[in-house]
Amino acid sequence: MANLLDRIFAYKNDLSKSERKVASAILSQPKLAVQETIAQLAKRANVSEPTVCRFCKHFDAKGFPEFKVALSNDLNQERHQVVDNIKIGDSVEDIVVKVIDSNISALNDLSRNIDSSVLARCIDIVSQARRIVILSQGLSNTIAYDLHSRLAILGIASEIYHDPCAMLLATTSLRQGELAIAISATGYNKDVIEATLNAKLSGSSVIALCPLDSPLSKECILTLKTPIVDDHQQDNLMVFRMVMQTIMHIVICGVMLRRSDTIHELKDRLFSARQRSLLNQEEKSKDISKSNDLKPNTPITSINWP
Repeated sequence: MANLLDRIFAYKNDLSKSERKVASAILSQPKLAVQETIAQLAKRANVSEPTVCRFCKHFDAKGFPEFKVALSNDLNQERHQVVDNIKIGDSVEDIVVKVIDSNISALNDLSRNIDSSVLARCIDIVSQARRIVILSQGLSNTIAYDLHSRLAILGIASEIYHDPCAMLLATTSLRQGELAIAISATGYNKDVIEATLNAKLSGSSVIALCPLDSPLSKECILTLKTPIVDDHQQDNLMVFRMVMQTIMHIVICGVMLRRSDTIHELKDRLFSARQRSLLNQEEKSKDISKSNDLKPNTPITSINWP
């Protein structure tokens, strides 16, 4: 039998509008739901307490207390366990288990909470955009460069901007039918938000990759929702980055299918270009190894590096 969280996700669309709000609140923060009272959950979901009770009965629970017990048991299972942070005294085996379990838990949460309708619209916009400008700063730059390279493989030209002035200049020149993709792990980056507002004024489409309900999200047409970075004291940044890259990879896969005819024509040329690049790198490595072999009695300073 499927676990409780997966059942909620699977039957979410069959619930009433108010019950779907309860489902979304639980799926977005299942660990918090276990700790909440029925009044707290109802307030967070913006529904009444009787609505929460009706929701629980859909999943074979007599009331909210029984539902919480089932949810807690689900979270304690291997696939949805609450993963402890790495701490002093952990062995190498402990670190391996905790890091991998954190990644699995984050991807499971993404699978349950990702909005397919928003993804579909983003895939459409990226596929049809005449020009794509990617905006990012700080740790989000890694995601931006990964997206930029993946778009290039599909034959789609894009530009990346990090400098505040450059971002404003680039978004000012955007036009209708073009696209700005704003990436922020927190959704509070002032320079990215300002550039996003500038892009909106130009009449272009704007997509954000950031936490929902953040200032950046509120300024964008569509938001690809990411987890909230709420713990800078722990080494969770890699997990958030992995989730963001996974979301972008899903979009790229959709674009690849959407533009399959065009991409098919480029496939051979792209493969040839990659092969030439690899051959050139191999030849350079051979030249360096031939001319710079370090012999036991040769002073290191005598090596002539190209």
